[in-house]
Amino acid sequence: MKKAWIYVTVLALLFSLCPLGQAEEGLSLSINDETGEITILENGEVLFSSYPVLPKKVRDSAGEDRRNAIISVTVADKYNNRNVFSSWSGSIKAGGLKTEEIPGGKRMIFDFPGATSNFTVPVDFTFEKDTLRAEIRYDMIENRGDMTITTIALMPYFGGALATDQGYVLIPDGQGALLEYNKVNPEAAAYSAQVYGVDPSLASQREKSLLKSACLPVLGMHKNGRGMLVIAHQGAGIATLNASVPGKSSAFSNAYITFTYTQRDTYIINNKDVYAQTVTVSAPYSETVNPVVLYRVLPGNGDYNQMALAYREYLMAEVGLQKADAGNNRLFARVMGGAQEKRNILGIAYQATLAVTTLSQAEQMAKEMAANGPLSLVLMGFQPGGMYRNAEKLQFDGALGGEKGYRQLQKACQEAGIDLYPMIDLIGIYDGKTGQAAQKVSGDYADRGTVDMMTNVINKRSDWLLRSPVEMKAPMLDAAPYFYELGSLLYGDRKVQRYTSREDAVAIWQEMLSSTENPITDGGNLYALPYVNAVLGSPVSDSGCDVSTRTIPFYQMVVHGFALLAGMPLNEENDPERAFLHQMATGDSISVTLTWDSPYELRNTALNALISTQYSLWQGDIALWQQRAEKTRDLAGQFIMEYQEPEENLSVTTFENGVKIIVNKAGEAAEWEGYQVPAMDYLRLDP
Repeated sequence: MKKAWIYVTVLALLFSLCPLGQAEEGLSLSINDETGEITILENGEVLFSSYPVLPKKVRDSAGEDRRNAIISVTVADKYNNRNVFSSWSGSIKAGGLKTEEIPGGKRMIFDFPGATSNFTVPVDFTFEKDTLRAEIRYDMIENRGDMTITTIALMPYFGGALATDQGYVLIPDGQGALLEYNKVNPEAAAYSAQVYGVDPSLASQREKSLLKSACLPVLGMHKNGRGMLVIAHQGAGIATLNASVPGKSSAFSNAYITFTYTQRDTYIINNKDVYAQTVTVSAPYSETVNPVVLYRVLPGNGDYNQMALAYREYLMAEVGLQKADAGNNRLFARVMGGAQEKRNILGIAYQATLAVTTLSQAEQMAKEMAANGPLSLVLMGFQPGGMYRNAEKLQFDGALGGEKGYRQLQKACQEAGIDLYPMIDLIGIYDGKTGQAAQKVSGDYADRGTVDMMTNVINKRSDWLLRSPVEMKAPMLDAAPYFYELGSLLYGDRKVQRYTSREDAVAIWQEMLSSTENPITDGGNLYALPYVNAVLGSPVSDSGCDVSTRTIPFYQMVVHGFALLAGMPLNEENDPERAFLHQMATGDSISVTLTWDSPYELRNTALNALISTQYSLWQGDIALWQQRAEKTRDLAGQFIMEYQEPEENLSVTTFENGVKIIVNKAGEAAEWEGYQVPAMDYLRLDP
């Protein structure tokens, strides 16, 4: 049969078939109706292809079936026996591929006619300017078999590179990291991370918390001087980012996205007959949002600086992010009030609030710190019972100063020009009441748990539950709040009567965040950024996985300028001085966590992870950090245009106003283009 090649050229198809616009000069899309190959061409030459060419002398353990997959569909039976079907052997070679013209491109309909793979998955491909758009049509999937479709991966090896190629894969692991083709141990495990972090309502994900959260749903590929972004444009809440370098699993690198279609969960039960039995169950409904991935070809050399610039432009054009008018950088002081402690009188046990900071003491600390520069005061654990007690409303424990103490503090902050943010926790239910609690796929209530500071594993707390997203109510407030963990924790509710996927929860989280003006939150997941004034605990490191070779502040390169960013509290870092310099490199604000009394008092409470927070011990260091951070104070609203590391421990950041910040993290002075930078210090160069 004669090959039917369809070329989506610079003007012809885009102009005649759809109103999407024109392709960039020289770029075009080719779809092969017979083989299913999808290729982005530049001046007629292959730039990126879904079927990477394997040299004759190179062996590929992935095999043709995996390498040539446009989609890979994972299915499972009721016993959790799973199979992965590639569109290459399961559909195309079996004669199951059909194509249809759609405005601006093609619909590829993959029919899998096998006994255990009796289903059809359509995918729409269009091309505009510099971007290939792929939409998995969840609304058109037909499953005629007994197996449950669980996940669908899109073009796993599109643009794959060999070990002989030059470049890297960029992953949003924490602040960001590079997987350089020629430097990673080929035996290293592949990167796989759920967008926005693990779902704590799923038992099977609770042990996967060692990876830093992927706050931005994007991957990048740089290959022989050209670059491309892979963006989860729609369906990020149900997306998993995957990346690897050439190694034992394949001769090619990859960067692709997998989407959940039907959520499944595995948990362990005990009974009298079987000590431990693993059970897997499926959610009652499949996902309804059609996932969309954008493959954006970058201009120039397409390095990580170009990736950050292009992704930032995408966020402004498509997500609605706007440059912030949040004022200057500042010190964010998170002040902890107290927690519940078990006590007893005459052998009778009871719970009481252990106060480590009263509201009047918080006022004293705030006034002293505000004398050294702009300050935002964040109140945590001042609700009745202290931290990890219900705080969906603005209430204050009498032992910590009560409503009267808060009003006095609020007035003092207004007079001193201090921004005050009381904490609101819409997520946690801490009294054990289950009426509003989210449910797991298994039907159990979703417990909130705590993170073990030593192992980073979530510990189960059956009396601490997650509130169902649909049960959240926006609080009535007269002040901008700190929405605790709305920017870092995302989960669904699998109760049949109010089934809510993570993608559904994104919209609810955004509704809560937009209910008040200028709130702040933590973590920095993308869905929160259009609605917040500041992000606390923004990522400042990667996970340190063996698959990555270099850490870069990609998160800051993209997000800085949209909101105030403050990394981990300096007094909770292992090396506060190095952490301070790291945050100066990207022009961020700084933060600390404080108590008036020694945190040792909290050893028998849920706040026993606090180690060194006593204000009197850190007062001098805080004042010095505020003084040293003054040189970057006016950079809060400036986009980062370039970040380079000329040598180890030396970085140069260029902001849009032309200011350069040169940071030296070495123990001896360094030189950059004739400028001397003292040891463990930084230098500002104005244009």
